[in-house]
Amino acid sequence: MTWKILLHSYRMIANNLSVVFRIALMPWLVVVSLIFMSNLVRFGHFIPQPLDVQSAQDLGVGYVIGAFLVVAIFISVYLWVIVAWHRFILLAETPNGYFANWHGRQNFDYFVKGILIMLILLIPMIAFVIVIAFFGVVYWFLLLPIFGVIFSFLYIRISLVLPAAALGVPMKIGESWAITKDASMTILRLAVLSVGLGIVMGLFDQLIGDQGIMTFVALFLNAAIGLLSVSIITTLYGVLVEGREL
Repeated sequence: MTWKILLHSYRMIANNLSVVFRIALMPWLVVVSLIFMSNLVRFGHFIPQPLDVQSAQDLGVGYVIGAFLVVAIFISVYLWVIVAWHRFILLAETPNGYFANWHGRQNFDYFVKGILIMLILLIPMIAFVIVIAFFGVVYWFLLLPIFGVIFSFLYIRISLVLPAAALGVPMKIGESWAITKDASMTILRLAVLSVGLGIVMGLFDQLIGDQGIMTFVALFLNAAIGLLSVSIITTLYGVLVEGREL
């Protein structure tokens, strides 16, 4: 079942690139363009230099407000894109034009459920810090993949509330945990693959460093992997909650 879920999630992206472009790429292109133009106006170039950042920080409250607005915009666009992608996979809802449809209530519910998941996952994160403190920082590179698998496993088990929120369907985190119980081994294998893919991408990022066009290639690959992860959760929701066949 693991490979079927992965293959189905991949096909949802590969076979619908025009929809991916409108749902995911167009909003981010607009946001990145606005940020570049803002940097050009404030600093005289698209990408701020260290001295520019230091000068902006010296503005105090103005810097904090600006940083808050940037974060708020990024979160809003992220919610817009992810909710639209969930709805496309599960409802075959396609954008009416070049941009995804906006669902304010679903976006807000998705945000709230995401915060709750983060708060729950703070527990294993704190446990990991305690273990590292006990064994020593020197062993972190050995313990990190193990923790990553555990963290990913727990996240997937409780994350069915996210596509549910995107659809406007009430679901509690405890319900997601109960629904995914019988698929635990499949989810564990997905968690292992997810961590392995993350390690490969991390090594790739380190290898290319800051090398012009390759940086944009790395950003694109990371975005594609992120969309694949969302597709996996959505596929699990369709199979385990809605009883769909792969």
